Amino acid sequence: MMLRYQNLAKLQTKRIVFEDVLAARDSATLEHLKELSSKRRVIEESINHTSSVTEAIAREMSGGSTSCYQQERLRLEQYLPLLENFISHADFISGNSQMVLWTSQLKIRWSSALSSWSLFNLTGPKFFQIDNLRFELSMNLFLYGAILWERASELLAAAWNLWRKAARSYTTCLCCFMSTLFG
Repeated sequence: MMLRYQNLAKLQTKRIVFEDVLAARDSATLEHLKELSSKRRVIEESINHTSSVTEAIAREMSGGSTSCYQQERLRLEQYLPLLENFISHADFISGNSQMVLWTSQLKIRWSSALSSWSLFNLTGPKFFQIDNLRFELSMNLFLYGAILWERASELLAAAWNLWRKAARSYTTCLCCFMSTLFG
């Protein structure tokens, strides 16, 4: 039996626009920051349920997948390598006090999957801010793991349905076979 953890993927986050906070010395760096912000915005809008993209467009962007977990997984797989690359470059210049200031100005904020909030809590989830790029990476990796968990649950449920149908088919086949033998 698979344990069921509810709402692990029900995180929320606040907007981060990397190119508004970090100074870019050349156009290539600026483009990388814009791409990083763009990929994150897609994830943010999806998990916060603020996306204006229709289901048909989302399905087309994800290669025809109708599963929301599959679509989210693909979005994260596009964002995570960019974020990891950015963090490796930021680590290279981490001794720079300007980088520490820029990181704190990003205001990386996420809600927790472990904190409870109810329908009666009108203020919504509580957001936590940690001024570290690895916090952003950790939360995205946690979200990625939670989405893989949810997708596995979807596939497992579908597999059980197929196994039940197969068992019913074999039972019917056995009944037909037995009736012809002992008729």
